[in-house]
Parts: sequence; structure tokens; C-alpha cells
Amino acid sequence: MTSENAAAKQYDQLGGWLIIPAILHPVAGIVYSIEAAAKMFPLFSDKLPFGTQIFVLSIGLGAVALAIGWLAALYHACSINPFFPKFYIWMMAISIAGPLAANAISFYAYNAGPDESDWKVIAKAFAVACVWVPYILVSKRVKATFYGIPFPSKAPQ
Repeated sequence: MTSENAAAKQYDQLGGWLIIPAILHPVAGIVYSIEAAAKMFPLFSDKLPFGTQIFVLSIGLGAVALAIGWLAALYHACSINPFFPKFYIWMMAISIAGPLAANAISFYAYNAGPDESDWKVIAKAFAVACVWVPYILVSKRVKATFYGIPFPSKAPQ
């Protein structure tokens, strides 16, 4: 096997910094989403007004759906599916938009403003997106691994 073939073969698998957005972040997203759902479902009660029951249930089910989405992202990353980079970016957008929407609805429907922990969740998701979405978009490693675009050869000197 030539050194060029060995270098190309190296990018047929996940490695380097790509492990963080491809494996670690989806696993953390699954755990975090399940934890959020587990905190939300006990708040459901028959004594709550119907609209509040729907709101609590939708937040809990949304967290479960987000966990399923992160599980799908992990599957696409581990199977080196070219769909993964776009799917990851969509998952990051949903991870920011979901809490923003929930806070907006709770503010306008229930006059309950977001507290410090709500802002921390949004800020954390935004900070993670600011780091990893540009990486996914411009990284040569991502292009080589998921799209098969080889690194440019160095010109002979």
C-alpha cells in the first residue's frame, strides 16, 4: 500500500477533532435530552389547566424527540453517511431554537419569564454551535471523511 493510499484510508473513519461533534456531542445530547424529559414529565398533573398540561407534555416529548434526533446523528456519524454534516447543523439549530421557543411561549402564554438556568441552556447551545458548525462547514477532515474529497497533494519542492 502506498503512502498516498494509506493517507486516504485514514480518512475513511472518524478521528481527530471530528470525534467531538460526531460522537461525544451526540452522546451528550442524548443524555441531556433524556434528563430534561425526566425532569419535565413529573410536572404533569391532572390538576393543571388543559393548556398547561399540553405545554408540559409538549416540552417533555420535544426533549424525547431531541434525544432521538441526537441518536440518529450518532448513527449517521458512525456509518460515515454524507448526510451527517447537514443533519448535525440542523440538530444544533433545533437545540437553540427549541429552548428559545419554549421560553417565548411560557412568557407570552403564562407570563413566566426565563430564569438564569434557561439562559445558560441557550448560551451553552449557542456557544457550542459557534465552535462546531463552522468546523463542520470548513474542515478538510469532514470533507475527506464524509464526502470523499481528498486533501490536496503537496506540490513537489
